[in-house]
Amino acid sequence: MDDQAVRHLLAAQEYGAALDVLQSWPDGVTKTWYLATCYFRTARYGEAEHLYRQLEGCGGVPDNLPLRLAISLQGQDLCEEALAVLLPELKRRGGDDELLENVLIQYGNICLEMGLASHFRMMVRHFDALLQSSAGIRLLVGLAALFEENYAEGWSSCEARFELPWGQMPDCDLPCFEASACSQSCHLVVVAEPGQGFGDLFWMLRFVPRLKREVLQISFVGAPPLLSLLRATGWFDQVAACIEDLPVRPSHWLPSMRAPHVLGCSDPDQFPSPAITLNGSAQRLPLGCRSVSALSDQQSRPVVALNWQGNHLQESPMSAGVRGRSFSVKQLEQLEALRRCVLLSVQVGDASEQLADSWLQALLDPSQAVLDVPKRDFLTTADALVQSDLLITNDTSVAHLGGLLNVPTWVVLKCHPYWQWGDSGQRNVWYPSVRCFRQHRPGDWSSAMADVQEALKQWLSRAVSPPGTPGSPGP
Repeated sequence: MDDQAVRHLLAAQEYGAALDVLQSWPDGVTKTWYLATCYFRTARYGEAEHLYRQLEGCGGVPDNLPLRLAISLQGQDLCEEALAVLLPELKRRGGDDELLENVLIQYGNICLEMGLASHFRMMVRHFDALLQSSAGIRLLVGLAALFEENYAEGWSSCEARFELPWGQMPDCDLPCFEASACSQSCHLVVVAEPGQGFGDLFWMLRFVPRLKREVLQISFVGAPPLLSLLRATGWFDQVAACIEDLPVRPSHWLPSMRAPHVLGCSDPDQFPSPAITLNGSAQRLPLGCRSVSALSDQQSRPVVALNWQGNHLQESPMSAGVRGRSFSVKQLEQLEALRRCVLLSVQVGDASEQLADSWLQALLDPSQAVLDVPKRDFLTTADALVQSDLLITNDTSVAHLGGLLNVPTWVVLKCHPYWQWGDSGQRNVWYPSVRCFRQHRPGDWSSAMADVQEALKQWLSRAVSPPGTPGSPGP
């Protein structure tokens, strides 16, 4: 048995090769642990759990076995069982060792996924030393506060992300913006944070009008897919992919998601979602269809934009509740009322191929080809949304974009979604045009889709009413 060779393959993430080597090993604790590690790191959580169960009570097993077992259970949506594995570890372990820190962080991840933010915050009080020393735990406490709508505390605690390896901002040799210390001669650049999702970025744009009142000029630096959209809003004086590409060097900078903390946001009403106008939308994306609001023909079918999947690369049992937010085209097919609509798919990536075997494909507008291009930017997506009567989507960047554009948007949510959508109710405090449809039980998309189907039938019954009249289309 060449233990060093297997370790090398695991470190190189060559899990298939590691499995091949392990097949020739005799059965034993070491082989079982390495096999479980291969399954664990490739998200084959059921197989990993089975092997970790075999190792319980065995000697010579690494101390992180309960943590690995809990994550494997969570990866199968067995969150209560996962908490039951971790809780004895929290009670048994003392001090502030790294393993205890990781156990408490994972306990927090699971709590946020289950809608137990308050419970996690109470639990953390028993580990004050860890809370002070661990940026990861402070970040989770901040997210838990946001889930509870305790925004001021949440923004403050979430500052801990800048202490984590993935949250560190590049050194741009500029002073950081502070609203109280900067004058209106300031030229501010807002910089997208590493690892920040596009949805979070669209959400934070509500703070740009207030920032503009505080400074002389405002610029934005971020990923290329965003830039044409942000230019089209007219909100920024300069937009570029990096600070060095800005024509005029800024005097101060601000990490994008730090805006609510710097501006003291404690209530959504302080920063209502601003109205965005995209000049030239119809010219950039000439749809074969036109939205009901632009037609005089009362018999015309309404245009509904669809999205069903987010970025799976950002979803894992370690992603603080951002998991299980996507559904499939098969689940969208429960919406039989869509047969009375013209459809646009704004889905990107491999998930868009799911339409090929669906009856929804036949309902796509001929202009769908304009959207089905590699590396589509967000301006093209926005153009499609503003020419639609309704957007039906999962929790992803498109949901935030629809809300930002004030497009009637129905977001189909998991039972306990990310903090921006709240944990109950149909209305959303951040986006007036958004209506939330929620799973009745964790993992049960059918219940949410049944609610959407009923609402869609009612919406279609009045969708041909002239805009501005009672019963005309709305969220």
